[in-house]
Amino acid sequence: MKRGFKTPTYPNVADELRTALQPDERGIRASVPVFGSGLNIQAANIQGQTEDDWSGLLARIAAAIGLSERVLEGLPLSNLARWESLLRLWARTKCVEPYKAENQLQKLACEHLRNCEQTAAGWQLYREVTDARFLDIVSLNFDRRIALSSKQTGFVNAPANCREGPQGETLYRHDRISHPSRSFTRVWYPHGDTKKFATLKLGVRRYGFHLVTLEESRRGFPDAWRVKRREIMWDKPRIKNAPKWTDVFISRPLVFIGCGLSLDEWALWWMIRTRAFVVAGDGKKETPKTIYVGVRKASSNDALGHILRQHRITAIEFDSFDDLWKAVRLAIS
Repeated sequence: MKRGFKTPTYPNVADELRTALQPDERGIRASVPVFGSGLNIQAANIQGQTEDDWSGLLARIAAAIGLSERVLEGLPLSNLARWESLLRLWARTKCVEPYKAENQLQKLACEHLRNCEQTAAGWQLYREVTDARFLDIVSLNFDRRIALSSKQTGFVNAPANCREGPQGETLYRHDRISHPSRSFTRVWYPHGDTKKFATLKLGVRRYGFHLVTLEESRRGFPDAWRVKRREIMWDKPRIKNAPKWTDVFISRPLVFIGCGLSLDEWALWWMIRTRAFVVAGDGKKETPKTIYVGVRKASSNDALGHILRQHRITAIEFDSFDDLWKAVRLAIS
């Protein structure tokens, strides 16, 4: 076992993963899988197709706005920094304000992903995830391919005039998949969803608003920081206790699958740290278990193992992505 990763306590990693994802006596899985772009890539592999990761998506956007491969290769490698470079170049080319350029690039990203949804929503791996009957799924992707693999899905919008304002819509927006057993699965989209391009969280500006919104939602401080305070209509009724993805994330066992957990993900790491403080705050409860499912990396990536250990996240390592997804599919079958 490589340095920096916690040694599994089960006979093998597949058994440990199966235990983490196992259903209760009702057949319902209470642990919350957190899926990243690895899910889409593996779903495409199973179908004999190819799928973009985040870098690939940004490359498609760059091509759509006419950037050459030479210019693209000269941009920063970090996805966050590359997005910022793209929108600055586009703003300069079109002579528009950066926030307008950002909106235009968001539309391009959303249109591409909607096209992907039309061809890939019924792929086998998405159906297997849906049929596993998790209570909740957190998708770090924008696309709705998991939910759209089921014919019994309906989208739930944010409540009117949600307390956190327009920036807080992603706290509440989710797909609700109904099962024949009358149970349901909610699929949450912390980074936004393709049903509304304005919800997409890409870049420093959007991430900054996202992080402050999460802080406001968790800690309840006033909303005076918002520029467009007039958008908050205090005279209209609000839905109290509407479910949010942050409530699920804080209180339940998490299993990260197909996620890079890049340090660019400021808000995600803030939530991981907040999760430990909130649950331990009453002095009685322990933080629900957090598991990171990944592939053994080269020694240069030991930094991730160190960070996982700091946050008391158990790493389950496989020798290859094929082995990883084979174990995931067996665990949820």
